[in-house]
Amino acid sequence: MVCWIAKFSVSNRFLVERDTLDFSKNIERHRVVPNATLPKTWDSTHFLRGERWTDGSVHIRQRLRKPRKRLPHVLAASGPWFISETLRKLIEEREPELHQFFKVDLEAKDGSPWPVPYYLFNVCQHLPAALLDQSQLVWRTNTSGQRYASAPAYDDRLVVDHSVTAGKHVWKDKHFVIKIFFSDDLKRACVSTKIDALEYIRVQEFGDKSN
Repeated sequence: MVCWIAKFSVSNRFLVERDTLDFSKNIERHRVVPNATLPKTWDSTHFLRGERWTDGSVHIRQRLRKPRKRLPHVLAASGPWFISETLRKLIEEREPELHQFFKVDLEAKDGSPWPVPYYLFNVCQHLPAALLDQSQLVWRTNTSGQRYASAPAYDDRLVVDHSVTAGKHVWKDKHFVIKIFFSDDLKRACVSTKIDALEYIRVQEFGDKSN
């Protein structure tokens, strides 16, 4: 079997304003440069880790950049995804009550409420799945002398351990924490339900006896 890296397609970038209209105090970004002119935004770092959020409720009010009649099912939101109700249901059907979905107060360009719900999607599954020695990765060295590799942008370059991913549907990998991985079942459901604005990179599962 295979699984997939799910990534934004170009079509859904820059749909949401860079500045956030309002957000709860517990996700406020702490500005490290005094008096710096930075966009009004929230700290997204926790929602990229594959861990549950336990620090109270989350509130975000965001506005679209331009007038639009419809939106894709996934919006880029400075790291984490804002997802539609349709995609939320597909995920919940497969992994009920595992992940977190925080309702976003999304506004049209004129300030009116967007008519259908969107959610900040917090992936709450962090797996040691990638088999680096068996994968075709481009390795680099940072200024501290540490080697690292980015997740590949092409099919079949990354190999993961099937014994770790078996039965899982959405996860972050400890080696590529920014990426979101989908099971083959969830990817097929997204395609058949016409979940747009996503592209997929095929990942090989090592040790799957069904191959």
